[in-house]
Amino acid sequence: MGKMKILTMGKIHQIERKGSLGNFVECKDAIDASPHSLKRLAIIKVIEVSTNEVDGIVSNEDFQSIKELKANKEAKKALSQHGLLRKDEGYKAATSEIPSFEQLSSKRLNPIKLEVHVRSKLSKQERVALIRAGRGDREKYEAKTVVKQKKI
Repeated sequence: MGKMKILTMGKIHQIERKGSLGNFVECKDAIDASPHSLKRLAIIKVIEVSTNEVDGIVSNEDFQSIKELKANKEAKKALSQHGLLRKDEGYKAATSEIPSFEQLSSKRLNPIKLEVHVRSKLSKQERVALIRAGRGDREKYEAKTVVKQKKI
């Protein structure tokens, strides 16, 4: 069927595949119990499992689990920044609890809280009043040479 590359002890070996990987795995009784052959057999099993699991198509359940993992990671990060979660042993303070993904997504945000720090746009009259108020405090502009001549 083809050749397959296997990495064993830092070296790449090519083995001839006759049939499928299953045939090779089933013949493990014929293989002696040397560490080299057992390691090669284990690597072949790992390769077989990885090729079966990764098909490149991500389902909605996968996206949902990714969102949940990201939400839990962000929650843990926030708790650790505020000192409620220790880095060692996953220790949680008794008063704090990490909310689940459903609780985070169902919680509504009050729009009034967002508008607290927003500056409203000034009208033209208000802008002109601010400019005139700033001008009243300043001295009139004079060239440096004129200022030096007045000091002498």
